[in-house]
Amino acid sequence: MTLQHFIDQQVQHKKGQLFCCFVDLKGAYDSVPRKQVWQALAGLGFCGNMLKGIKATYNNSQVAVKVASRHGNMHKSCLGVKQGCPFSPTLFGCYMDGMFEFLQSAEGGSGPQLSSGQRVSALMYADDIVLMSTTAEGLQGLINATAQYCRGKDMRISPANLPSLKTAVVVFGSKPHKAAWEHTWTCATMQQCDAWKYLGLLFTATRGVAGGMLEMQRRQNAAARLLRRRFKRLDCHYSVDVMMQLYLTKVAPTASYGCEV
Repeated sequence: MTLQHFIDQQVQHKKGQLFCCFVDLKGAYDSVPRKQVWQALAGLGFCGNMLKGIKATYNNSQVAVKVASRHGNMHKSCLGVKQGCPFSPTLFGCYMDGMFEFLQSAEGGSGPQLSSGQRVSALMYADDIVLMSTTAEGLQGLINATAQYCRGKDMRISPANLPSLKTAVVVFGSKPHKAAWEHTWTCATMQQCDAWKYLGLLFTATRGVAGGMLEMQRRQNAAARLLRRRFKRLDCHYSVDVMMQLYLTKVAPTASYGCEV
């Protein structure tokens, strides 16, 4: 994973620190102005039947409020991209496409460096954003620039204080570093954490992704115990073929999640 590469580069090889802010955009998929999405696609070169086809998937789209098993009245939807649709991350990414260049121009000089010499100020996958800097001052500048860009896109950054902590700072490295980080959107002090879960993997300040291996092992063991109970309940624990198929389907993916890192 790219984040772990930068942690290794900055902490292990350069004996420094990597200052990261994990940013969550509040209701990201639900609050995207759809007309601006179409404008962004057109600006990226989508046109003709391709653009018409994408827009057609949202013709007559409606929403309703569901409480327990009851649905409210249907209403026409003009905001957001579809939840669960495999194309939604791409649409959202196209809408936020200019963010990386904006951050690079604002505070890109303090990010970790590639072998080519280019510095990287942020990692983005759909609405999961990590701001990165080799200095505390540089990270605060990136936080400020992110808030400025999100305002222009009608997006809001999620709260950065307890109990609804969704945006926080983690300083990777052996040396402890505590600072008062300002959540520019709300002018509140942002929490600095010792660990954070990013794309389903736990990263700790002192060990990076390696610090989350015990959590992954716990999930694997829990999945195996659940499967053994189901085997006995379904009376299929005498069939090796069935047991192996269920193990490969349920336990193996849990154990190997993030193994590429």
